[in-house]
Amino acid sequence: MRPGAGRRRRLAALALLVLVAALGCGAEKTARPPDLILISIDTLRADRLGCYGHPLPTSPEIDRLRAGAVLFREAIAQAPSTLASHASMLTSVPPVRLGASFARRRALPESAVTVAEVLQAAGYRTMALTAAGQLAREFGIGQGFEVYRPRSERQQAGAFWPRVGAALSLLEAPDPRPVFLFLHTYEVHHPYRPDPATLAKFDPGYRGGLGERIPVGLIEGINRGEIAIDAADLRHIERAYEAEIVSVDRAVGRLLDWLAASERFRDAVVVVTSDHGEEFGEHGKVGWHSHTLYDELLRVPLLIRLPGGEAAGGEVTLPVRLLDLAPTLLELAGVEAPPEFEGRSLLPLVRGTATRELAALASLDDGSDASHALRLGGWKLWDGRLFDLASDPGERIDRAPDHPARAAVLQRMLAAELERRFAGEAPAAEIDAAAEQELRALGYL
Repeated sequence: MRPGAGRRRRLAALALLVLVAALGCGAEKTARPPDLILISIDTLRADRLGCYGHPLPTSPEIDRLRAGAVLFREAIAQAPSTLASHASMLTSVPPVRLGASFARRRALPESAVTVAEVLQAAGYRTMALTAAGQLAREFGIGQGFEVYRPRSERQQAGAFWPRVGAALSLLEAPDPRPVFLFLHTYEVHHPYRPDPATLAKFDPGYRGGLGERIPVGLIEGINRGEIAIDAADLRHIERAYEAEIVSVDRAVGRLLDWLAASERFRDAVVVVTSDHGEEFGEHGKVGWHSHTLYDELLRVPLLIRLPGGEAAGGEVTLPVRLLDLAPTLLELAGVEAPPEFEGRSLLPLVRGTATRELAALASLDDGSDASHALRLGGWKLWDGRLFDLASDPGERIDRAPDHPARAAVLQRMLAAELERRFAGEAPAAEIDAAAEQELRALGYL
C-alpha cells in the first residue's frame, strides 16, 4: 500500500459520513456552522485562575471570558503528560487505547480519527499553531489540520502573544469556510521565566536565594533532594508559575478583543482548557508533572463559550472528561461523531437534559499495570488505593480497607477498560536534533 493511501480512504469515508448525515437533516440544516477556537494552555492548574477561586489576579481576561461561558468545575484530563493528553483530547479515545507515547517515542497512529479530520471532511478550514515539544509534527497530532505550525516559544515571558498574532493573521484570510483553530502554548510550563515586575507584585516580601527565573535544573535538584527549600522558597516558585499565567492571560485577552471587534468571529465558540496540571509539594515533588495520577495533575480548567450566549455564566459541577470535548465540538458544528469516539457531548449537561457522570480513566505514560486510575461518583481508584474525593480532596487516606465492595466495583470497571488496550502498532516518532534540544529545554530529556 502506498504511504498515505489508508489516510486518504479514511478521509473519503469521513466525508461520505458527513454528507449522509447532512442529507438526513434535509432542509433543517441551513445555518452556517460556527467557528470553533480551542485554546490549550499547557500545564495550567484550574485552581490558579480567578474564575476557579484563586485570590491573586492571575487571569482577568479568562475571567472575562467566563462571564459569557460555561465553566466546568471538575474537568479531568486523561493523562498528566502533554502528548498522551492532547492525543486523547483530539481523538476522544483514552490513552490506553491510542498508543501515542512520548516515553516510548510512539506517534499517534494514522488509524486514529481526530476531530480535525472530521471537521475538515465537513468543510471546515482546520488550523493549528502549537509550541512543538511533545506536539511536534513527528508525534502525529497534526492529523487533519490543513495548517499545522509547531514552533518553539523558547520559554520566555510573553511567548504566547506572537502566536496569537499569527493566529489572527490566519483568521483574517478571505476564506468563507468555517474555522477550527487549535492554539497551544508552553508558556506556563517549567522552566518558569515570568515577567519580573509581575513576580515582584505577586511575591513582594521574598528575601530568599531563588532568583526571578526558576530553571529546570533547579527544579530537578529540589526534587532529587539536593537543594533544600523552605516554605518561602516554595511560595516563590508558585508565584513564578502564577506570574506566567498573567502573561498567557494577556494574550488570551488580545484574542478575545479581536473576536469581539470582528463581525464574522464575534460569536465563535471559544474553549479554554489545559492538558494537565502541575505539582507544588502536594505529593512530594515541586514544579513537576507526568509522574502521578493525583488531582493536582489531572484537574484542569474548562470553559466553553457557546454561540448566541447560550448558558452564559453557567456552571457544570458534575465531573467531565477532556475526551468529551471533541464530540462536543462536533455537535456544535452539526456533525455526527464517528463511532471511534468514546466521549459524549457535554451539551446535554449544559442544557440540563443529562445528569449522569461517566467514569474517567486516566493513565501515566509508562506502561506499567499501576499506571491507570478510574474515577466515578466522587471516588478514585489508583494502584489498589481508594480515595474519597469529597472528604479527602488531597488524596491522603486510602479508604479501600473501609469500603472493600466499592473498591472491588471500581477495580472490575478498571480491569474491563484495560482489557480493551491498544491492539495495533503506533509508529515510531523520529526526533531530529532541533526537537531533541527543545524537549531537553522543557525538562523532558
